[in-house]
Amino acid sequence: MPDALDAVVEDGVAPEGRRPIPGSQAAAILMLLFSEEQAAEILTRLEPDEVRQLSELMYTVADIGAEEINEVLDMFIDKARNRTTL
Repeated sequence: MPDALDAVVEDGVAPEGRRPIPGSQAAAILMLLFSEEQAAEILTRLEPDEVRQLSELMYTVADIGAEEINEVLDMFIDKARNRTTL
């Protein structure tokens, strides 16, 4: 059953032979890349249950590798391109 974050962040894509990174895990990975101040500002915009889920996921993905980080960044850039007219 999808969690609250997956309802907001769609599942990503993965290179051949790898499982996609779920949207909620991708969100957690992105949060780890922000400064503490930036992450705190984002968290103020979430519901308490979303903050709890995201915090738990941030803990579980803390040891993620560079390849997975790059996948998440690529997914984010693709989504941003699709939402803008630039």
